[in-house]
Amino acid sequence: MSTLVTENQDVPEREDWTAIWKRLRRFAHKYYYWLPSRVSGIDLDDLVQDAITDVIAGDRHQPPDVELVTFLCHVIRSKADHILKKKESRVVSIEEVPLTCLRIPVGATYMDDPGDGDRQAAYQRLCDRVRELVRDDELISRMVELWLSKPELKPREMAKELDVPIKEIRNAQKRLSRRASRLHEEWRHV
Repeated sequence: MSTLVTENQDVPEREDWTAIWKRLRRFAHKYYYWLPSRVSGIDLDDLVQDAITDVIAGDRHQPPDVELVTFLCHVIRSKADHILKKKESRVVSIEEVPLTCLRIPVGATYMDDPGDGDRQAAYQRLCDRVRELVRDDELISRMVELWLSKPELKPREMAKELDVPIKEIRNAQKRLSRRASRLHEEWRHV
């Protein structure tokens, strides 16, 4: 590969960039073909171009022991990950919220929709049945109560809240899953 030498690293010539561009496009389309469907306005070719621009502009610095194409693939991966994280943490505007959600009073839980008493009653019966199903297992009972009060908790967070090793939480989740499958059969036709 013929290159122009700059003060710190070798910069490929125009013909080499064409080959690099093709390899990077193939990489982006192979591993991130799904990205445009999840994040509107994303073009994979633009992602590749941005990665190249970041390296040329000096925003990303290539380690001396890493090949250029490998490094650019890492930059593409990093940029795609950043785009996904940014999308997931995006604040939703009031115009995007369905009107039915706006009826729920401030401070109410997601199941406290005042317009759906039957659903609320069914949910309460289900919660009571789950409590009954797990009452003989102290750890699962504590987990269920915690999940009912904080449904967004992840297993590691639950382990910390309950002051129990994560391995015990994972085993309890398996036991709960077996019991839940029995409950699923019961409630399938309700």
